[in-house]
Amino acid sequence: RRSIPFHSSPIPRPLLSHRPRTRRPHSQPRALEGNPSSASPHSCPDRSIGRLAGRPPGQKGGTISSASRKRERGASEGLEPAAAGADTGTMPNARNRKAMKKMREAKRAKLAAEQAGAKGQEKRDSTKTTPKQPPFEKAGAVLAKSAKELLQTSRLSDRKEAFEKSKPFKHLLVQNFLDEDYALLLKDELMHEEFYQKSNDLYDFTQTKDLNDCSKPFIKRFKDILQVARAELEAISGFKLKESVDIFGAIYTETGKLLCHDDRMPGRKIAYILYLTPEGWSKEKDGGALDLFETDGKLMPTGVAKTIVPEFNSLVFFEVSKVSFHQVSEVISKRARVSLSGWFYGDTIDSIEEIKWPEPDFKICTEAADKIEDWVGRTYRKPNMIKKIRQAFLEESSIDLRNFLRKDKFESLSSALYKLTRWRHVGPFHKMNYLAWNDSANPGMDEGECKEAETIVEGFRKFMCSEQLRGLLGELTGITLKGVAIQIRKFGEGHYTLAHDDEPFMKEEGLDVVLCCTNPAHVWDLKTGGSMHYIDGEEELLTIEASSNTLSLVYRAEPGTSRFVKYVNAKAPAPRIDIACTFRCEEDEEEDDNP
Repeated sequence: RRSIPFHSSPIPRPLLSHRPRTRRPHSQPRALEGNPSSASPHSCPDRSIGRLAGRPPGQKGGTISSASRKRERGASEGLEPAAAGADTGTMPNARNRKAMKKMREAKRAKLAAEQAGAKGQEKRDSTKTTPKQPPFEKAGAVLAKSAKELLQTSRLSDRKEAFEKSKPFKHLLVQNFLDEDYALLLKDELMHEEFYQKSNDLYDFTQTKDLNDCSKPFIKRFKDILQVARAELEAISGFKLKESVDIFGAIYTETGKLLCHDDRMPGRKIAYILYLTPEGWSKEKDGGALDLFETDGKLMPTGVAKTIVPEFNSLVFFEVSKVSFHQVSEVISKRARVSLSGWFYGDTIDSIEEIKWPEPDFKICTEAADKIEDWVGRTYRKPNMIKKIRQAFLEESSIDLRNFLRKDKFESLSSALYKLTRWRHVGPFHKMNYLAWNDSANPGMDEGECKEAETIVEGFRKFMCSEQLRGLLGELTGITLKGVAIQIRKFGEGHYTLAHDDEPFMKEEGLDVVLCCTNPAHVWDLKTGGSMHYIDGEEELLTIEASSNTLSLVYRAEPGTSRFVKYVNAKAPAPRIDIACTFRCEEDEEEDDNP
């Protein structure tokens, strides 16, 4: 039986081994406010609503003045209030009426000229960005061509040398792969297929089902083209490829992406992507590029070595191997990135090795640290509030404690964190991609403002490892804690962690404690990323959104679930900085029932 301090309640129900008894909307943890006065949205009603605050200009006693009517009429005509007959207090004479008439005519002429110019500019802009339309009148002639004739680029085998010498791994880019008229008709037909949303920690896009069973003429002809290309690919790669090939349509819209992975699955030999993007696609304005990663001596991806822009009617294919790490970068425009992709298969099956991760470093800080009251808000030091939190935590095994730190202390800490300069990259990219601060990895301190910031951050890190905080967390959760592993993390645009079964921290019982230190002025939501997620296979158990000065507690009892920080996209207001801790829990103590 577990040794439980301060009370005799049962241990918290573990998140990893059991699902919560009740689940609130969106699977979010229960949240408690550290400032009770701000908890209710109705505590300070706006008494002016329905009286003066809600009236339009010129309204008195429920009526609208004649001057207001004239302003509204003038605004609807595109005129200034004075030109529509402002309430000047005098009646206009004949000369004034003639002058006002000329003024109105001049205003209308100017407005008409501006509107005509805007329409002309809009037409010119649409000419630049609108892709070519499918030549439907040529559909019959296109279908009359054989698959070999539609394969615009013949003799792919002549490119064997380029394929063999390509870096960072074997690949080839073929421009104008298909007959252009056929490519346009193929795209139009594909866009009428049904696409399904696919979204998790690794990717976010829409995809069709396997199109091998599709009976539509242009997609069906594309299957024939792939069989013609298969012989050429065999000559280039040296693989004996099977006739079976996957065909999927994919659409990436704004913020869509596919993060770093290697495509390795049993039998896959050659991956291909045919791009059907709008004309003029660019990496800078649209994103959605294909990034190829280089690897180190341990075959881990270390960075992007080559970027391929997905231009219309271009084909990329590459060898699927231990080093074929690649990604689709985030789409940053309103335009849709459309493609057809899949894999050619071979007879041999490559083994996939497991990665051995270093064991986590749990430490017990014995250095002198600040007192609880120096950092923690008064609310979370009250016995009755501690009791309420413990009861809520025992029911759900997770909780959010908002406004956890004293306001002055949090503002000082948050400001200091954003001033830090020595951040190191944490990878590899197919598992995680973010920055971590650690002065032990970067000895010494900068002068001036940065030195002061590091002093504040280091003082708080000692407090997070202190016996005082472990005691408070024990009271709040009912768990006996010992060693702690701590990391100060920074998630900027493009940063993330991915769920994986071999994460060392998830192999044993533990309490995850994360203090979110984002700027209070920045608003985060699930659309921007940066949220923390706990999952069991494909099922989401818990979602914790980024919230300033919030301490999140999650108890894990057994292996079986994974966690990740969702990709931070281009819509994020600023980098997310947090202080993430994992506390090791005390081992169960067996009781001797014998007398």
